[in-house]
Amino acid sequence: MKFYGNIRKMKASIGEEVSYFLPLFDNLNPSEEISMNELIGQTISISYSGTINCVVLGKRIKKTYGDGMSYDAFKSSPLAVESIIRPELSKIHEGIALRDYEWEMKHHLQPHYVYLSKTAGVKVGVTRTTQIPTRWIDQGAAEALILAETPYRQAAGLIEIGLKNHISDRTNWRKMLQNNLVDDDLYEVREKLIPFIDAELSQYVKKSEIISQI
Repeated sequence: MKFYGNIRKMKASIGEEVSYFLPLFDNLNPSEEISMNELIGQTISISYSGTINCVVLGKRIKKTYGDGMSYDAFKSSPLAVESIIRPELSKIHEGIALRDYEWEMKHHLQPHYVYLSKTAGVKVGVTRTTQIPTRWIDQGAAEALILAETPYRQAAGLIEIGLKNHISDRTNWRKMLQNNLVDDDLYEVREKLIPFIDAELSQYVKKSEIISQI
């Protein structure tokens, strides 16, 4: 069985187990999805056809930026706005867009979670509430716990920034793949971190437990 197309980030869904699907595109048009779970235990090979298409503009390119963009798209598309990587820079709640007003209103002026997740060690992260549990699945988390819920992206980013001196915001992917998990209790970690949240942002801390076993 052979498949052809431009590959994109895998999709994931959770039921009794996590299911993964690899989407293929004919340039910008979706063509089919490969069920990766059905390939577990099989030998597969991937070959490069020599063609790369910008995921935003569709034009053929030699080098990608961001998540498969051309340089032009990387510098102009809202999908590469700096507040995606650094949520503390978002200003859309003040009516100020960094790149695209409508896009940032839709994606960044909405509730966000600050969460703790256990991949290898325990890390802190930020995501839109609509991205749960997808965000945790993508990171390979075994457990996750909500620390705070904010009404807009910048507030979540500021909480994360305030905690970075006390907990990592990165995943040790090598240990994650080895399933080398720490024994830390996420509830205990949360209680230790709450005092380090700025007083003006402490109103967003969630004391009601929302935890997920992935």
